[in-house]
Amino acid sequence: MKTIARLVSGLLMSILVLGCKPDRPALTEVKGTVTYNNRPLYGVVVSFIPDSTKGTQGPRATGVTNDQGEFTLTADTNEPGAAPGWYRVTVADPNVRSGREEDPFNTQPGGTRSKPKQVNPPLPPLVADATRSPLQVEVKPGQKVELKIP
Repeated sequence: MKTIARLVSGLLMSILVLGCKPDRPALTEVKGTVTYNNRPLYGVVVSFIPDSTKGTQGPRATGVTNDQGEFTLTADTNEPGAAPGWYRVTVADPNVRSGREEDPFNTQPGGTRSKPKQVNPPLPPLVADATRSPLQVEVKPGQKVELKIP
């Protein structure tokens, strides 16, 4: 009788554990580029915020551009990609603070300078605002995203 009780108890625990797993949409790899005035943007943070008004569910996804303006998204769950669907997109340049750009020459302590960093032109403030950004994208499997800031 104890064996049956243990078996039933183990089966119930398995059902509870499996039944409590949250439903998450499958993620798809998302790569893309960001340009402004036909120039690639370096070191900007690209955020994809699910547009629930268009039925998209899932975690937010972000990426940082390289010197060619290329990015790869990672979901807030720390998994690569984003769920298929519609997103509002923001682009923010962390190198611009309080209207002042960081030192483009990467000045080191003691006054030595390294190779100049790529400096982005100032971006329109709207593209960094999740509620007002004009950038919207539908994520589809296998699609490369091209973000052209107006």
